[in-house]
Amino acid sequence: MPEQDLAQESLLPELQAASIQSRIAMGERRGWYVRRLGAVDFKGLRAERTGHLCAQVAGFSLHAAVYCKPWEHAKLEMLCRYIARPAVAEERLELQPSGDVILRLKTPYTDGTTHLLFSGLEFVEKLAALIPPARVHLTRFFGCLAPHAKIRPFIVPEPSPAPAMAADSAEVTQTAPERPERAKRWAELLARVFGLDMEKCADCGGPLKIVSAILEPHAIRAILTHLRLPDKPPDLAPARILEQFQFS
Repeated sequence: MPEQDLAQESLLPELQAASIQSRIAMGERRGWYVRRLGAVDFKGLRAERTGHLCAQVAGFSLHAAVYCKPWEHAKLEMLCRYIARPAVAEERLELQPSGDVILRLKTPYTDGTTHLLFSGLEFVEKLAALIPPARVHLTRFFGCLAPHAKIRPFIVPEPSPAPAMAADSAEVTQTAPERPERAKRWAELLARVFGLDMEKCADCGGPLKIVSAILEPHAIRAILTHLRLPDKPPDLAPARILEQFQFS
Protein backbone atom coordinates (compact mmCIF):
# COMPACT_ATOMS: atom_id res chain seq x y z
CA MET A 1 0.00 0.00 0.00
CA PRO A 2 1.42 3.45 -0.88
CA GLU A 3 2.73 5.53 1.98
CA GLN A 4 0.09 8.21 1.38
CA ASP A 5 -2.73 5.66 1.65
CA LEU A 6 -1.24 4.29 4.87
CA ALA A 7 -1.21 7.76 6.40
CA GLN A 8 -4.82 8.30 5.37
CA GLU A 9 -5.93 4.92 6.76
CA SER A 10 -4.31 5.66 10.14
CA LEU A 11 -5.58 9.25 10.36
CA LEU A 12 -9.27 8.72 9.58
CA PRO A 13 -10.07 6.53 12.64
CA GLU A 14 -8.38 9.13 14.85
CA LEU A 15 -10.53 11.90 13.35
CA GLN A 16 -13.69 9.85 13.77
CA ALA A 17 -12.89 8.98 17.37
CA ALA A 18 -12.22 12.61 18.24
CA SER A 19 -15.42 13.69 16.49
CA ILE A 20 -17.53 11.23 18.51
CA GLN A 21 -15.95 12.46 21.75
CA SER A 22 -16.44 16.12 20.74
CA ARG A 23 -12.68 16.67 20.92
CA ILE A 24 -10.07 18.12 18.56
CA ALA A 25 -7.68 15.69 16.86
CA MET A 26 -5.29 18.06 15.06
CA GLY A 27 -3.64 21.43 15.53
CA GLU A 28 -2.69 23.43 18.58
CA ARG A 29 -5.85 22.44 20.50
CA ARG A 30 -5.38 18.72 20.00
CA GLY A 31 -7.14 16.72 22.73
CA TRP A 32 -9.27 19.66 23.88
CA TYR A 33 -13.05 19.74 23.75
CA VAL A 34 -14.78 21.59 20.92
CA ARG A 35 -15.43 25.16 21.99
CA ARG A 36 -19.06 25.84 22.86
CA LEU A 37 -20.99 29.09 22.99
CA GLY A 38 -23.88 29.54 25.40
CA ALA A 39 -24.59 28.77 29.03
CA VAL A 40 -22.37 25.71 29.24
CA ASP A 41 -22.66 23.38 32.20
CA PHE A 42 -19.85 20.83 32.12
CA LYS A 43 -21.73 18.65 34.57
CA GLY A 44 -23.60 17.45 31.48
CA LEU A 45 -20.51 15.48 30.47
CA ARG A 46 -21.50 12.78 32.93
CA ALA A 47 -23.60 9.89 31.66
CA GLU A 48 -27.29 10.57 32.08
CA ARG A 49 -30.38 8.56 31.23
CA THR A 50 -32.77 10.87 29.42
CA GLY A 51 -35.66 8.50 28.75
CA HIS A 52 -36.68 4.97 27.89
CA LEU A 53 -33.75 3.38 26.02
CA CYS A 54 -32.12 6.83 25.75
CA ALA A 55 -28.88 8.07 27.26
CA GLN A 56 -26.46 10.96 26.85
CA VAL A 57 -22.81 11.40 27.81
CA ALA A 58 -20.10 13.86 26.75
CA GLY A 59 -22.36 15.44 24.15
CA PHE A 60 -23.11 12.11 22.46
CA SER A 61 -26.67 10.80 22.64
CA LEU A 62 -27.99 7.30 22.06
CA HIS A 63 -31.67 6.86 21.20
CA ALA A 64 -32.63 3.20 20.85
CA ALA A 65 -36.39 3.61 21.30
CA VAL A 66 -37.21 4.38 17.66
CA TYR A 67 -38.11 1.41 15.50
CA CYS A 68 -40.58 0.62 12.76
CA LYS A 69 -42.27 -2.59 11.75
CA PRO A 70 -42.04 -3.92 8.18
CA TRP A 71 -45.49 -2.69 7.16
CA GLU A 72 -45.13 0.86 8.61
CA HIS A 73 -44.10 2.45 5.32
CA ALA A 74 -44.72 6.06 6.39
CA LYS A 75 -42.58 5.59 9.50
CA LEU A 76 -39.87 3.86 7.47
CA GLU A 77 -39.85 6.71 4.95
CA MET A 78 -39.48 9.27 7.73
CA LEU A 79 -36.55 7.29 9.15
CA CYS A 80 -34.87 7.06 5.72
CA ARG A 81 -35.32 10.80 5.16
CA TYR A 82 -33.74 11.46 8.55
CA ILE A 83 -30.76 9.23 7.75
CA ALA A 84 -30.32 10.78 4.28
CA ARG A 85 -30.09 14.35 5.58
CA PRO A 86 -26.91 16.23 4.71
CA ALA A 87 -24.30 16.34 7.42
CA VAL A 88 -24.15 20.15 7.72
CA ALA A 89 -26.81 22.78 6.99
CA GLU A 90 -25.10 25.71 5.25
CA GLU A 91 -27.63 28.24 6.54
CA ARG A 92 -26.48 27.48 10.10
CA LEU A 93 -22.81 28.15 9.32
CA GLU A 94 -21.16 31.54 9.79
CA LEU A 95 -17.60 32.44 8.80
CA GLN A 96 -16.00 34.98 11.11
CA PRO A 97 -13.46 37.62 9.94
CA SER A 98 -10.86 35.82 12.03
CA GLY A 99 -11.33 32.67 9.93
CA ASP A 100 -13.20 30.78 12.65
CA VAL A 101 -16.41 28.95 11.77
CA ILE A 102 -19.51 29.10 13.98
CA LEU A 103 -22.12 26.36 13.68
CA ARG A 104 -25.54 27.21 15.09
CA LEU A 105 -27.20 24.15 16.59
CA LYS A 106 -30.70 23.32 15.43
CA THR A 107 -31.61 22.38 18.99
CA PRO A 108 -29.59 23.63 21.99
CA TYR A 109 -27.79 21.03 24.07
CA THR A 110 -29.13 20.22 27.50
CA ASP A 111 -26.19 22.12 29.01
CA GLY A 112 -27.29 25.33 27.27
CA THR A 113 -24.90 25.24 24.29
CA THR A 114 -26.35 27.03 21.27
CA HIS A 115 -23.31 27.29 18.96
CA LEU A 116 -20.07 25.42 18.28
CA LEU A 117 -16.89 27.31 17.44
CA PHE A 118 -14.19 25.81 15.18
CA SER A 119 -11.00 27.07 13.67
CA GLY A 120 -10.64 26.47 9.94
CA LEU A 121 -8.52 23.36 10.48
CA GLU A 122 -10.86 22.01 13.16
CA PHE A 123 -13.90 22.45 10.91
CA VAL A 124 -12.25 20.62 8.00
CA GLU A 125 -11.24 17.90 10.46
CA LYS A 126 -14.85 17.37 11.50
CA LEU A 127 -15.99 17.26 7.87
CA ALA A 128 -13.33 14.65 7.09
CA ALA A 129 -14.60 12.47 9.93
CA LEU A 130 -18.02 12.35 8.21
CA ILE A 131 -16.65 10.82 4.99
CA PRO A 132 -17.60 7.13 4.95
CA PRO A 133 -14.70 4.77 4.27
CA ALA A 134 -14.65 3.16 0.84
CA ARG A 135 -15.84 -0.44 0.41
CA VAL A 136 -16.79 -0.79 4.07
CA HIS A 137 -20.26 -1.48 5.50
CA LEU A 138 -21.63 1.64 7.19
CA THR A 139 -23.67 -0.38 9.69
CA ARG A 140 -21.58 -2.67 11.86
CA PHE A 141 -22.47 -4.49 15.06
CA PHE A 142 -20.03 -5.29 17.83
CA GLY A 143 -20.08 -7.11 21.14
CA CYS A 144 -23.29 -8.95 21.94
CA LEU A 145 -24.91 -7.73 18.69
CA ALA A 146 -22.12 -9.05 16.46
CA PRO A 147 -23.30 -11.64 13.89
CA HIS A 148 -21.46 -14.55 15.57
CA ALA A 149 -21.86 -13.50 19.19
CA LYS A 150 -22.86 -16.46 21.38
CA ILE A 151 -25.46 -14.50 23.35
CA ARG A 152 -26.96 -12.72 20.33
CA PRO A 153 -30.00 -15.10 20.16
CA PHE A 154 -30.90 -14.12 23.74
CA ILE A 155 -30.93 -10.38 22.87
CA VAL A 156 -32.20 -10.07 19.30
CA PRO A 157 -35.89 -10.99 19.09
CA GLU A 158 -36.92 -13.81 16.81
CA PRO A 159 -39.04 -13.10 13.70
CA SER A 160 -42.78 -13.04 14.23
CA PRO A 161 -44.45 -16.40 13.59
CA ALA A 162 -46.51 -16.97 10.46
CA PRO A 163 -50.19 -15.95 10.64
CA ALA A 164 -52.24 -18.61 12.38
CA MET A 165 -54.97 -20.37 10.37
CA ALA A 166 -58.53 -20.20 11.65
CA ALA A 167 -60.32 -23.32 12.80
CA ASP A 168 -62.34 -23.65 9.59
CA SER A 169 -59.28 -22.92 7.40
CA ALA A 170 -61.31 -20.20 5.69
CA GLU A 171 -59.96 -17.15 7.47
CA VAL A 172 -56.44 -16.05 8.25
CA THR A 173 -55.59 -13.95 11.27
CA GLN A 174 -53.26 -11.20 10.10
CA THR A 175 -51.09 -9.18 12.44
CA ALA A 176 -50.33 -6.48 9.86
CA PRO A 177 -52.10 -4.86 6.92
CA GLU A 178 -51.29 -6.24 3.51
CA ARG A 179 -48.72 -4.40 1.44
CA PRO A 180 -50.36 -2.58 -1.47
CA GLU A 181 -49.67 -4.32 -4.76
CA ARG A 182 -49.83 -1.19 -6.91
CA ALA A 183 -46.44 0.37 -7.47
CA LYS A 184 -46.14 4.14 -7.36
CA ARG A 185 -46.48 5.87 -10.71
CA TRP A 186 -43.69 7.95 -12.18
CA ALA A 187 -45.79 11.08 -11.66
CA GLU A 188 -46.01 10.36 -7.94
CA LEU A 189 -42.28 9.66 -7.70
CA LEU A 190 -41.41 12.90 -9.54
CA ALA A 191 -43.68 14.87 -7.23
CA ARG A 192 -42.21 13.22 -4.14
CA VAL A 193 -38.52 13.52 -5.09
CA PHE A 194 -38.29 16.65 -7.26
CA GLY A 195 -41.48 18.52 -6.35
CA LEU A 196 -42.78 18.34 -9.95
CA ASP A 197 -46.55 18.05 -10.10
CA MET A 198 -47.16 16.23 -13.38
CA GLU A 199 -50.92 16.12 -12.78
CA LYS A 200 -51.46 19.90 -12.76
CA CYS A 201 -51.19 22.34 -15.67
CA ALA A 202 -48.38 24.84 -15.17
CA ASP A 203 -50.35 27.58 -17.02
CA CYS A 204 -53.90 27.38 -15.68
CA GLY A 205 -53.47 25.07 -12.70
CA GLY A 206 -56.13 22.68 -13.97
CA PRO A 207 -55.88 18.91 -13.65
CA LEU A 208 -54.00 16.89 -16.26
CA LYS A 209 -54.54 13.28 -17.22
CA ILE A 210 -51.49 11.18 -17.96
CA VAL A 211 -52.24 9.06 -21.02
CA SER A 212 -48.99 7.15 -21.42
CA ALA A 213 -45.23 7.33 -21.01
CA ILE A 214 -43.29 7.61 -24.28
CA LEU A 215 -40.01 5.75 -24.09
CA GLU A 216 -39.02 5.32 -27.76
CA PRO A 217 -36.18 7.76 -28.64
CA HIS A 218 -37.37 8.36 -32.22
CA ALA A 219 -40.89 9.22 -31.04
CA ILE A 220 -39.53 11.58 -28.40
CA ARG A 221 -37.35 13.36 -30.98
CA ALA A 222 -40.30 13.69 -33.39
CA ILE A 223 -42.52 15.26 -30.74
CA LEU A 224 -39.84 17.68 -29.53
CA THR A 225 -38.99 18.69 -33.10
CA HIS A 226 -42.68 19.34 -33.83
CA LEU A 227 -42.90 21.54 -30.74
CA ARG A 228 -39.68 23.33 -31.77
CA LEU A 229 -37.91 22.19 -28.65
CA PRO A 230 -34.33 20.87 -28.50
CA ASP A 231 -34.18 17.10 -28.89
CA LYS A 232 -30.67 16.74 -27.45
CA PRO A 233 -29.60 17.22 -23.85
CA PRO A 234 -27.44 20.29 -23.16
CA ASP A 235 -23.70 19.90 -22.98
CA LEU A 236 -22.25 19.33 -19.56
CA ALA A 237 -20.95 22.58 -18.14
CA PRO A 238 -17.46 22.58 -16.63
CA ALA A 239 -17.21 22.42 -12.88
CA ARG A 240 -17.45 25.78 -11.20
CA ILE A 241 -14.44 26.97 -9.27
CA LEU A 242 -15.85 28.18 -5.99
CA GLU A 243 -14.10 30.65 -3.75
CA GLN A 244 -11.60 28.86 -1.58
CA PHE A 245 -10.85 30.04 1.94
CA GLN A 246 -7.35 29.84 3.30
CA PHE A 247 -7.21 28.21 6.72
CA SER A 248 -4.16 28.62 8.85
